[in-house]
Amino acid sequence: MPHRIQPKILFLIDAIGALLSAIFLGGLLPKFHTTIGVPEKTLLLLASIALLLAVYSFYHFIYFPERWQFRLKIIAFLNLCYALFTIGIVIQLHDEMLPLGYAYFSFELMIIVALAFYELKRSTEIVV
Repeated sequence: MPHRIQPKILFLIDAIGALLSAIFLGGLLPKFHTTIGVPEKTLLLLASIALLLAVYSFYHFIYFPERWQFRLKIIAFLNLCYALFTIGIVIQLHDEMLPLGYAYFSFELMIIVALAFYELKRSTEIVV
């Protein structure tokens, strides 16, 4: 049987990932917005959303809920919504976005979507 990440740790992983995204999107990438082809305001909007997701996950890591499966489904769903929103932005900015921007968002989206599907899988498991 493959190793499974404990649900509480999933909230921590999610929170750290969202916090890293917020730091990159809100702190680092705006300084290089001309290099990636994404307006600063757009990066700050995405950073704000990532920060909210980080707060949600950190909260549930610290105050681990009894009904953790439901809370994990919520964060997985929110992560997928964030990914779809980001894809929409990438499509909208297609003409302005540069290769470094595509590289960053492709990498971020792969991680977010993979984590969200893993969270969904874990949230449907029956705990005995």
